[in-house]
Amino acid sequence: MSYYDDASLMFLAGGGAQKDGKAYSIKPTDGTGDFTFSRGSNLAATRVGAGPNYYIEKGRENLLLQSNNFNTTWVKTSATVTSDVIAGPLGELADSVFANAGSGQHRVLQTPVSTGMGTFSMYIKQKELSRIVIHLLGVNKAMGFDCSNNTTFTAVGVAADAEYYAITDAGNGWSKIEVFEGGTTTRVDIYIANPVAGGNNAVWTGDGTSEIYISSAQFELGTISTPYIETTTTTGTAGILEDTPRFNYSFGASCPSLLLEPSRTNVVTNSEYLNGVEWNGKINVSFGTNQTISPEGLLNSASIIENTTNGSHFAYEDFTLTSGASYAISIYAKKNGVNRNLRFNDGGLGWSSGFNGVFDLTAGTATGGVMEDVGNGWYRCSVTGTTNATASRLIIYPTLGAATSYPGDGTSGVFLYGFQIEAGSYVSSYIPNHSGGGSVTRAADVCGGAGDANTFNSTEGVLYAEVAGLANGGVDRSIALSDGTLSNYLRITLHANSNRIAFFSSAGVNYNNFDFSQTDNLKIAFQYKANDWKVYINGILKAQLSALTFSPNALSDLSFNLANFTPFYGNVKQVLTFNTALSDADLAALTTI
Repeated sequence: MSYYDDASLMFLAGGGAQKDGKAYSIKPTDGTGDFTFSRGSNLAATRVGAGPNYYIEKGRENLLLQSNNFNTTWVKTSATVTSDVIAGPLGELADSVFANAGSGQHRVLQTPVSTGMGTFSMYIKQKELSRIVIHLLGVNKAMGFDCSNNTTFTAVGVAADAEYYAITDAGNGWSKIEVFEGGTTTRVDIYIANPVAGGNNAVWTGDGTSEIYISSAQFELGTISTPYIETTTTTGTAGILEDTPRFNYSFGASCPSLLLEPSRTNVVTNSEYLNGVEWNGKINVSFGTNQTISPEGLLNSASIIENTTNGSHFAYEDFTLTSGASYAISIYAKKNGVNRNLRFNDGGLGWSSGFNGVFDLTAGTATGGVMEDVGNGWYRCSVTGTTNATASRLIIYPTLGAATSYPGDGTSGVFLYGFQIEAGSYVSSYIPNHSGGGSVTRAADVCGGAGDANTFNSTEGVLYAEVAGLANGGVDRSIALSDGTLSNYLRITLHANSNRIAFFSSAGVNYNNFDFSQTDNLKIAFQYKANDWKVYINGILKAQLSALTFSPNALSDLSFNLANFTPFYGNVKQVLTFNTALSDADLAALTTI
């Protein structure tokens, strides 16, 4: 970071702090900031983390209560739990559970706080017993695990095998087990299995003394387990939560931007579990689950896989959308096989302004769509269109080069992750949807309330912002220095009209500039002083205006959501206020790209 100082000016480039009462900054670069921030009570937001991997980061929640204390609210059937008997794999004290004497089902169980399509995980360690069966009710699928040799076995007398399952060595004799099955899970049963290899897990005769160690149970939405979150009498959360500012490193940025977005809704019911999408037809393709490392850095990408037919390979669905609305369709894609690419097509059904997006996953180029390189061979591929019917078709193809009709090899195709369809003219950040039957909405980012009357000089100063809009036009989006009302304010506005940056003040300033796209990286300074108002954009003086200024102590709030104006949505690198007017040389230096 560079530091600039003279008799009249002080600021820190890239994020600074108040010093000598002259400069005040809001700093998205270090995560502290001065604003009050919220996004409503949901876990639907994501952000792109820092390099070198730039993985997508999410909110997470463990939906089981007392997740490491099985002697509390867990229901026990012909089983007894002893608490805190051995050091666990995560530094905790783990429990033991044994089958009571006599014949029966020996289990502990719990109903997740909220149901949905999710993954169960926990840790187990052999004592006299080594076998556990996890049964997911609702979907009625199960899998058995033997921690004596880290193998799995088909559960006898309970249910069919789950779609995805794994057992891995967690060290010191502990094994981590995980089970996923698409569909709604209403209950999780943990059975102590018959110790005889191949024995019936559901009903057997326990001796009342033989035990197995268990620890750290978790049920979470999604197709794969994530790091354990401890819970007590309430669920536990981690990651990008409703009060977490999204310091975002999209496009491989070395420094983050604060990402502020309007509310958006993902109508794809299974955005990562594509086998759960209710496709109208799957023609010469199948879908796989948890196939390779996704842009999230987890083994939770899906895939579309061609069969060996000599012909077209595709899947299609007629999504129920709003007629006459604009939609953005996006998915993350990575080639799987030699020269395999991706194509989106509208099928000529339900679209007045349709699309035919062809995405070359080797060259990273697109025709009829947009590609964003997100690293590790992954691209976010997107198209936009306008509907003219409620049933609007989407066709997704793996292709061989540019060919949609070809002899498949039965294994190649495209890895996929993060399927999203949202109302809007542009693609927003990814909204995970694991509902299995409904849409998921990310609430709007709300950010404001920085400073007070002692922070700002109301008679002269500079409001500075380094920003880039999410779209060029649409609605007014403003950053304002004010008294919290429309009585005293000045604001920098990305206008509803494309390429228009507007500057307004209750003191009588009304200026518009049409020289810059709102999605460009913009460094903007709006100086206020009696009869010496100035506008600089990207190092250039664009306007010098004459108007009165404000009364002392009139300005008390720096905000992205002034009164009844539309909140500012975009990428914010930096916002500063200066408590003195600056020279032209200083304003030019401050705003030069």
